[in-house]
Amino acid sequence: MVRAMVDGAALACQVLREAWAAQDLKVVKRQAHTMKANCAMVGAARLAADCSRLERLLPDLGGAVRDGVQGLLLSVSQRYEALADNLAQWRQRVQTAGG
Repeated sequence: MVRAMVDGAALACQVLREAWAAQDLKVVKRQAHTMKANCAMVGAARLAADCSRLERLLPDLGGAVRDGVQGLLLSVSQRYEALADNLAQWRQRVQTAGG
């Protein structure tokens, strides 16, 4: 699971941003849901909660909510990629120590 998340983090965030730019809310919601599950699996509870919040906000996209979603989406994307980088570094240390 960790390897899949690390290897796919950049693509997951790219899909999220592109779907938002295209206003494909179905894909945004599905990607946020997947990212939420990945974060929960590795213990990133606060980031999982932000993904959940993003997922819940999508059906109601009035003006103020839309601005909030944009900021939340950027935050989630940046923090998700940072989490994946940290996990990749951890995985490398574990592999180096074991081999």
